[in-house]
Amino acid sequence: MNKRSQKSFFIAALFIFLLGSMGCTRFAAPQHKLPYSLYAPPGTMLAKGEYTIGVRDELEIAVWRCPELNKMVTVRAEDGKITMPLIGDIEAKDLTPKELANAISKKLAHYIKEPRVAVGVKKFGTKTVYLMGSVLGQGSVTLPREGRILDAVGRVGGLTVNAVPSTTYIVRGGYYDSRIIRVNLGRLIHKGDMTQNVYLLDGDLIYVPVSEIEEYNMALRSILPSLYFARQVGDFKEEIMDHRFDFGQLMKHKFLR
Repeated sequence: MNKRSQKSFFIAALFIFLLGSMGCTRFAAPQHKLPYSLYAPPGTMLAKGEYTIGVRDELEIAVWRCPELNKMVTVRAEDGKITMPLIGDIEAKDLTPKELANAISKKLAHYIKEPRVAVGVKKFGTKTVYLMGSVLGQGSVTLPREGRILDAVGRVGGLTVNAVPSTTYIVRGGYYDSRIIRVNLGRLIHKGDMTQNVYLLDGDLIYVPVSEIEEYNMALRSILPSLYFARQVGDFKEEIMDHRFDFGQLMKHKFLR
């Protein structure tokens, strides 16, 4: 190995060492079942044991003897509220239909004597979650209200061969109040451990990391072409200085073979 080859090898080895030392530490994979609140979150129908209204639900609201107040409304995704005649905006998200009917009745009591309100769910809403990392289809997916992490992964076609599902994590809560939930997706997929099948909330981001070997491979695929080119340029200069070939032969030998 000549000096130039030794130098190229040293640079590549140093790069790999630095990449490994600066790489992100993996989250420890949960080996036991997750807290109950992660697959039956507070404020959902799973926790209350009965249906709770969610964003994008279409509701049919009827006020007895006041047909002019009957209304079809959709629960707004941005604030979880609906708008009703006379009373304006009112919170609907996370309430049962009966709780919402009682809340509307109390507000209408300022305008109507003994109002009687009925609330029905005409159409169930959906939620949007996002997938990144070692999945076959990155981006947003729409799930039904009851959708869980396995449903989301299935919607994008599954995982890549270089995925590390045991250290999957979910980012929940947005930019300013985010929470990281570690999930052992490997136990769920390969062992059927349904305690890892986390209930997803609207806006959740799921990230499945890539294996460290593949990270190194991707880095090397980026750096080695540059090292190879640098070595070829160095050899080119040496051959010109040594006058091994005339210029025409050298160009044909190096670039047209």
